Amino acid sequence: MQVNRASGPPGAPRNTTGLNRRSLLVRGGKGLGFVWLTSLTSCRLLEQLREPAVAADAGAVTVTTGGDHVVFDNEGSAYIIDALGRRLHRLDVSDRIDRSIGGLGSSAGELNGPVDAAFGADGTLIVLDRGNGRLHTFSSEGDPLMTFGEGLTRPGALLVDGDRIYVCDTLGHSVRLYGSDGILQQTFGSEQGLQFNGPRGLAIAPDGLLHVLDAGSARVHVIDAEGSLVRSYGEYGGEPGQMYRPCSIAITPSGQVMMTDPSSGFVHTFSLDGEFEDRFRPTNDAGEQRMPLRVSATPTGGLYVWIDE
Repeated sequence: MQVNRASGPPGAPRNTTGLNRRSLLVRGGKGLGFVWLTSLTSCRLLEQLREPAVAADAGAVTVTTGGDHVVFDNEGSAYIIDALGRRLHRLDVSDRIDRSIGGLGSSAGELNGPVDAAFGADGTLIVLDRGNGRLHTFSSEGDPLMTFGEGLTRPGALLVDGDRIYVCDTLGHSVRLYGSDGILQQTFGSEQGLQFNGPRGLAIAPDGLLHVLDAGSARVHVIDAEGSLVRSYGEYGGEPGQMYRPCSIAITPSGQVMMTDPSSGFVHTFSLDGEFEDRFRPTNDAGEQRMPLRVSATPTGGLYVWIDE
């Protein structure tokens, strides 16, 4: 594994969006993990994300794909989402896997293609399981608690905001809202006049509004707590401010929206009001352009962008 920290990768655009860009490149697995953070304090937690396997002294756990995504608990510990391995792996303070959750199956505590995860205020881990079309909850010790949300169709994203659990039901063309007890409270979609077409991403803005990334229409729909549409922004195309099929979204504490559009190869930034600010193509340490896959936030307010070879 090679790790490169720098003020910015060769060929990267100048910082015109207010982000203090720093990079962490991790070689291994099927590609590169490319991290841009507003703070380097979480970098040590990310250094193994693209490691194809874990050494024997780390518990002899093999991460099948080298990790597909990472989320952080309320204490700042990193959990690697290993979709093909059907597990989540937690890193300890020494950056070694000290716990694995899941395993292939459909029984309680078993997973079949985890795609996203989040944590409740009490430390409960909530996992979105695409293959089984439902959600699972685990205690802070990794014990299975309950499953809910059966009937989801290829769900794509999960977001927890207090006791509200939002899920993108991608092929159901809707966003579902569950309570912390797992009971469905509301479905946002055509009944509210929201014309979703394959929603794939969710982010909460500092003002409390929910930004729903709608991949099929290449737009973001901003809705309030009742599901009423506040505004929409973005459009289909290849010009600045336009996207082909965006697949992830994140919002910084300062209110900057960032989205990845693998089809065009760009990462786009917008203001909370939906005004286009900038776009750039991520590069690796050799200055070669790479496809942006996913953008996510760290507990310290930073953002990272996955790129693939």
